[in-house]
Amino acid sequence: ILWLLLLLLYNTAAAQTRHALVIGIGTYQDKNWGNINGDADVKLVDAVLASAGYKDVTTLVNRQATKRAIVNAFRRLEKKCHEGDV
Repeated sequence: ILWLLLLLLYNTAAAQTRHALVIGIGTYQDKNWGNINGDADVKLVDAVLASAGYKDVTTLVNRQATKRAIVNAFRRLEKKCHEGDV
């Protein structure tokens, strides 16, 4: 019974999919915003996520990161996620 339980737990963990949405903004239309260089961190964040086993990573940087693109990316992510996913 213990063996079957371990097998079930392993299969459940293996079935998890890790999803991420990375948004990096370093240029702003509103010049009142300070420069935080969020776009420069995207490669580092992508590398950390890859090393943590994230296979489904969507990245939006600067001009790609419009409100419409961000909302659409969250909607696509919502449709892909299943119970137990990370």
